[in-house]
Amino acid sequence: RRSIALACVAVAIIIAVITTVLVRKRDSDDQTADQGEVEPVFPTTTPTMQPTFILEDIFERAVELSGREVVEELGSPHRNAVGWLSTVDQLATTSELGPAFVQRYAMVVMFFSMGGRDWIDTQLWLDPNLQECEWSTAIFCDSLNAINGLDFTRNNLEGTIPPAIDLLESPE
Repeated sequence: RRSIALACVAVAIIIAVITTVLVRKRDSDDQTADQGEVEPVFPTTTPTMQPTFILEDIFERAVELSGREVVEELGSPHRNAVGWLSTVDQLATTSELGPAFVQRYAMVVMFFSMGGRDWIDTQLWLDPNLQECEWSTAIFCDSLNAINGLDFTRNNLEGTIPPAIDLLESPE
C-alpha cells in the first residue's frame, strides 16, 4: 500500500510539473503574439498585471491620444492604463471620452510610467470611485476638477515623465 501511495504522489507531481511548463509556455506565447487587433486577454491560471479585457472605445481613444504602438504593447504603461480604465475604473465611461477622460487617462499613464506602486503617497491613487483630483494632495485642481498643478517632489517617483502628461490642460 505504501508503494502505491508513493507512486500516486509521484504521478501527481509529474502532472503538476508538466501543467506548469505548458501554462508558462502558453502565457509566453500569448505575450509575444502579434497584438494587431483588440481582443480580450483571457484570464491566466496565475495572476498577472495584464488586463482581462479591453473596451474598444477606450482603446481607440487612447490610440488617438498616444499612438497605436504604445497602447498595443503588452505591459506598457499605456496598455496598463487602458486595462485599468476598462476593467476597474468606475468613472471613465465609453459615452464620455472627452476632456475628463483625457485627464484621467494621462494621470493613470503617469502612475504606471513612474513606478506608482512604489510611491510614498499611494493611499488613494487609482481609487476607481474617486475623481483623480482626490487621489493625492499633490494634485492641484480648479473648481471644475481640471488639474492645474502637480507636486511630486517627495513621492519616490521613478522613470521618465511620460508624454501623456502633455495631455493635461495646464499642468504646472
